[in-house]
Amino acid sequence: HVSPQVELPPYLEKIKLQANEAFACQQWTQAIQLYSRAVQKAPNNAMLYGNRAAAYMKRKWDGDHYDALRDCLRAISLNPCHLKAHFRLARCLFELKYVAEALECLDDFKGKFP
Repeated sequence: HVSPQVELPPYLEKIKLQANEAFACQQWTQAIQLYSRAVQKAPNNAMLYGNRAAAYMKRKWDGDHYDALRDCLRAISLNPCHLKAHFRLARCLFELKYVAEALECLDDFKGKFP
């Protein structure tokens, strides 16, 4: 179930690595800003949306789980085999109190990735 990832040009790879580093240092806002810069230049890269969703989920400001949900859906639409995006989508739904939908999402996830 592995879909080929769109390779990033070197300057975007550098931004992604900086964003990953900010994420690792729990600098969520900086990570989100860097991922957003990369997304603007590579709007068809599922991994960038998935990573930004993770940063939104960690930051937890008002509206961040909705932004994460949107990014997860975009990542899945670009790459239906993006495992982490499926899992994060279920977590977002759960955090937003859409428990039935979260459970349905997990069932769908288990069906696609046994």
